Amino acid sequence: MDENKALETFIQNNFKEFKAQASIGQGSVTTYPWIVIFYPPITTSAKRGIYVDYLYSSEVKKVSLCIQLGVEQLGLISQKNVENIKNNIKDILGKDIPSDDINLIDRDEQLQPTQTELEKALEYKNAVICSINYDLENLPSNEEMMRDLEYFISLLKKITKEKLDEIFRNNSNVISEEDESYNVEITNPQIDLNTIYYGVPGTGKSYQVKQLVEDNNISDKDVFRSTLHPEYSYSDFVGQVLPDVDENGKPTYKYQPGIFTKALERALKVDEPVLLILEEMSRANVSAVFGDIFQLLDRNQSGKSDYGINNDLIYNHLDKEAQNALDSKKIKLPENLYIIGTVNTSDQNVFPMDNAFKRRFSWQYVSIGIPDEDNNPKLTIKIEKEDQTTERKVKWSELLFKLNEFIVNRENGLGLTEDKQLGPYFIKFDDIGDTKRNDELIKNKLLQYLWDDVQNSMAAFGNANAPLFDRSIHSFSELYECYDKQQVFSNEFLGKDYLNLLVQEEDNHDK
Repeated sequence: MDENKALETFIQNNFKEFKAQASIGQGSVTTYPWIVIFYPPITTSAKRGIYVDYLYSSEVKKVSLCIQLGVEQLGLISQKNVENIKNNIKDILGKDIPSDDINLIDRDEQLQPTQTELEKALEYKNAVICSINYDLENLPSNEEMMRDLEYFISLLKKITKEKLDEIFRNNSNVISEEDESYNVEITNPQIDLNTIYYGVPGTGKSYQVKQLVEDNNISDKDVFRSTLHPEYSYSDFVGQVLPDVDENGKPTYKYQPGIFTKALERALKVDEPVLLILEEMSRANVSAVFGDIFQLLDRNQSGKSDYGINNDLIYNHLDKEAQNALDSKKIKLPENLYIIGTVNTSDQNVFPMDNAFKRRFSWQYVSIGIPDEDNNPKLTIKIEKEDQTTERKVKWSELLFKLNEFIVNRENGLGLTEDKQLGPYFIKFDDIGDTKRNDELIKNKLLQYLWDDVQNSMAAFGNANAPLFDRSIHSFSELYECYDKQQVFSNEFLGKDYLNLLVQEEDNHDK
């Protein structure tokens, strides 16, 4: 893993536009370790898209530098269409590219490769566009390998996301009647199977999930959503046996499936992606909520759970079609079930997630950013000037930037951690032209957060010499009452330069 980190650093230093990711498996060692080099404008997932990678052989005796397609997206595409896709891409890369010849099996002649090794070797061979093969015991010089890598990266940059999408779209009717007796059309979300969107409050994490659903045309019947809370339990998530009444009016007991079991059953019966969306995951004890389901979060390269669990309540609830989709009576996550969560970083102290749980998810940080103009009204800030209270108009984006900068500034601010910052959609303004209403939203929604979560944190962890609010204000009730009448933010927060700028802007406005 240290070498993986070293490679990521090397890539970032030498190829600034690219990102690196390495895998030796999750939970168990993978059959073919790999190191992927992404070009973010095209793709950021090893499961789909196209990228440069180093693929190691089964006994780690050989390594191949490749340009390849994500294996997962090819699983339901007919062989004829896969070849069409590869040929279209080769036309873009040029006729003189290396061949796609690759052999990942290292077994001695007397030892037969396992079925898994054969299947995976064929999957990868099917996905490779071109490759250069090296013997790990007799590698060329660093200079030569660097030239090869630079060459493959230059090839990759010839491809645009628009062109790649067009190629796949033209071959999207994935299984033709020549190959099978049915047609399948599927769109795979551009996201890892277990993913958590995280960030400070108001950054738009739920909006990102909404866009994921819309961008991939996922129907409502394939989306299962639940919001976690402190009382949310395993029974809510998976299901439980509850009293019921049969058709004859007699009392009985019946298994009532939870959101997980409903999503699992749907995913086992269909080919398209199914999303299990868990909002506010840090508001509940997720280790207790998942229980034995935690075992299923380790996925192999095809997307299925590495390990199954025995859970008769879930299995007996599934109908025959769903049961038949399982290899045995053991419950496993299928490759089309995506578990998507959201986490507010400011809530992680409510129920901290342990590292074992965290590492089974891909964590996508949702940065603070700036508000769109339809959520960026002018607000009123009161300033004390020469014993007089004057009003200044500032945009929400200006106030937000000033707050976030002051919250984390260790020398001239509160010196708190980033999780105390807030995003542009912490407040959603209904009408950016209604200044009075928008000022009320600041008073009724923002002040309490700043007092309870920011100002009070400063007393325990931050810089007590740089308060956020005026030193004459000692309680939230005072802050709330004073907000409409006087300057409530401290001069340290507003800053001399900022105050001068506001005065200058007001003077220019008067002129």
